[in-house]
Amino acid sequence: MIDLSQLSVPNRLQVTDLQFAARELTLLLGENGAGKSTLLSALAGIHVSDDSIIHIFDKPIQDWPLASLATFRAWLGQQTHSHFSITVEEMLSFFAQSHHTPDWFDWLDCLEITAFMNRQLDSLSGGEFQRVQLARVLLQAGSAIDEGQAIVLLDEPLAALDLRFQYVVMDLLKRLRDKGNCVVISSHHPEFATGYADNVLMLKKGQVIAQGRSENVVCADKLSQCYGVEPETLARYFAGNN
Repeated sequence: MIDLSQLSVPNRLQVTDLQFAARELTLLLGENGAGKSTLLSALAGIHVSDDSIIHIFDKPIQDWPLASLATFRAWLGQQTHSHFSITVEEMLSFFAQSHHTPDWFDWLDCLEITAFMNRQLDSLSGGEFQRVQLARVLLQAGSAIDEGQAIVLLDEPLAALDLRFQYVVMDLLKRLRDKGNCVVISSHHPEFATGYADNVLMLKKGQVIAQGRSENVVCADKLSQCYGVEPETLARYFAGNN
């Protein structure tokens, strides 16, 4: 679905030869400032330099109008705010009207949003707001997601979520992957690689330092290089999360 030959953002990111395929969930790992958000925004068509070579469905990303991308590309950035005094239902209904979204109520029930559909967006907790924003981007590309033809790009979708909802969201993303969609997310939770991610991409200072199947990449030595944490500390961390 996505073929990246070259992406260069001065002082932030320099990567080549990356592919993100249908029916795969890729997890981006790395320290703060490693380049995860920059990579995701480029794949989303938000910030792409003229000399970048990225193809989506065999078409240069620069040739896709943002309105067209929005029909099959679900994009969630980190910095999302509400600038309007509207209810959750009003906002989600707006995005659901754009396309046929057969899984709308399924997603709302899964994310447990139906209980506060009548509340104002600015009255929500951080975790509630994050779940609403995730529902929003899925509704926007709902038809393509239902057909298994969507690209789901999420920057820190687990941020502000408690432990239970972290698993709820990861289970939902796994379902979307299983339908045939391409899912790429960033996270500071490497423990979710096992059992959820097909591929892992590790970034450090704007460079790819490891990539491949999750079972081959997520180990104490590579994570130590990625995060600058002693392998023994990581071994204790993973022992406590298994």
